[in-house]
Parts: sequence; C-alpha cells; structure tokens
Amino acid sequence: MALKRPDGIDWLVYSLLIVVFVFVFLVAYAPPQDPQTLLSRIWLAAGWPLIIGTATAVVSAFAGTWGAQALAERSAKRQRWTSEVRNVNLAIASAADLANFFISAKKQHIFELAKNYFASVGARNGPRRLGEPAPTWLDLNVLSKIQVGPLDRLRHIMMEKISPSVNSTRLLNVLDQSVQGLIEAVDQRNNWISGVATWPEDEHKNPRMGAKYFGEQYLNEGRDQRYCGYVAGIRDFTDDSIAFSILLCRSLEKYGQLLKEEFGGNSPDIARVKFDRGVEYIPTLSDYSGWEM
Repeated sequence: MALKRPDGIDWLVYSLLIVVFVFVFLVAYAPPQDPQTLLSRIWLAAGWPLIIGTATAVVSAFAGTWGAQALAERSAKRQRWTSEVRNVNLAIASAADLANFFISAKKQHIFELAKNYFASVGARNGPRRLGEPAPTWLDLNVLSKIQVGPLDRLRHIMMEKISPSVNSTRLLNVLDQSVQGLIEAVDQRNNWISGVATWPEDEHKNPRMGAKYFGEQYLNEGRDQRYCGYVAGIRDFTDDSIAFSILLCRSLEKYGQLLKEEFGGNSPDIARVKFDRGVEYIPTLSDYSGWEM
C-alpha cells in the first residue's frame, strides 16, 4: 500500500489558531459593555493588556513550536517518500535484470535443448518413412548452475525497503518458486547425466540408455521418464521465471506511479522497462493474465 500523508491534524491545528486569534482580536477591539453583567465583566477582564499580551505570547509560542515541528515532520516525510520511490526503482531494475538473465539463458542454452529433445521424442514415436532410422543422438552437455543474485537483492528491497502492493508480493513469491524449481530441475538433469557419464552415447551400443533418455520402455523395466521430466521442467520453469519477472516489473511500475502521484512535487521519476530484445524468447504473457491485477 502507498504511504498516506495525515492532513486531518493540520486542519485541526489551523482551526484552533484561527479561533484563538479571533478571540484575541474581539477582546482587544470589542466595544464598551455594561459592567453590571457577568459576561461583560469577564469580557472586560479578558481585555486587560496583561491578559491580551499573555494570550498573544502563548499563541505565538505555540504557533512557533508547532510550525517548527510541522516543518521537521514534513521534511522527514519527504525523505521517506523519496527513499521509497528510489527503492521502488531499484526493485524494478532488479526484476528487469532477472527477466533479461532468463531470456539470455533460454536463448543460449535452454531453447535449443528442449526443442531438439522433444523433436527427437516426437520423431521416435511418430510415423517414419520405410528405412528411416529413429533419432539416436543424446545431448549430454551439462548446464551451468543457475546463479540468481538479483533475486536475493530484489527480495531484500521488497521485504525491507518498500511497502509493495499485495499483487507485487504475490508475484515475488511465485517468481521465487519458479526460480527454485528451475534450479532444482537443472541440478537433477546434471546429476542424471553424471550418473550415466560412463555409458556409451550411441543407443545402438546401449539401447537401455537410449530408452531411459527418451522415456521409453526397455524390456521389462518399464518406462523411465525422469530425464524427460527434467527437460520439461527446465523449459517450463524458465518461461515462468521470465513471465513473472516481467509481470513483477509492471506491478512495481504501477505501485511506483501511484506513489509518485500521491507524493507529488519533485519526486523522482518511476523507471519504465521495455523488453524489446529477445522478444521471440518471451512466453505469451496472456497465458499469465490471472496474475495481473
């Protein structure tokens, strides 16, 4: 939620000051009254120079103290709001870094890995021309371990430095889950490859390995689809990580804009991120429309 500037107390103090000044003015310049009535005696007593001077001094002291305090509070509020806006911009930058990191990883490694693997699976299971051999090439290249420093920075900013909207917090949580799922899927695939590193890569020399790689049944061992699941998980969690990073950017931009409008004045501008590179590797964001609010 955006920070709120309390203004009710300001109006109350202003009203009190006006009432006191009007009272002093009326006492000082009131026309002569009949001294026989109680109200007139009170009015005349209040009109003594000592009373007027004391009242004026009290009002001036109160106004000066309150004015200094109000100025200090407004200065502190301005600093807090400026810090909030700047930290929102840092959060947007961190989310954009994450999105670009996963787009780059998909472009360099993951897209071709998943595309070639599932094309081979489809070709082995689909119809083939007479004499056409089934694909047998096995991609056993180990993927680099996923390092997501920007996620730690983003989590720290959103949890410690700003007061994000509920939707931004939801997107951060599901982004965290997607990234952790991707890390786990990459580690599992790498471990699977390490476990069969001594096996021959040619399926004709070791059909059992080919069956496990492509998720097919081998003799009476049943279908082992673990590797297939690892590749599918890497593909899907990468897309989720890209999509939720971009949606989080948009959510933080909306929150920052509301913050800027409420703060007004010369508050810092809210960062706007355009993902115009590698757009062909960005998943269809309409598939994630349920996460936009």
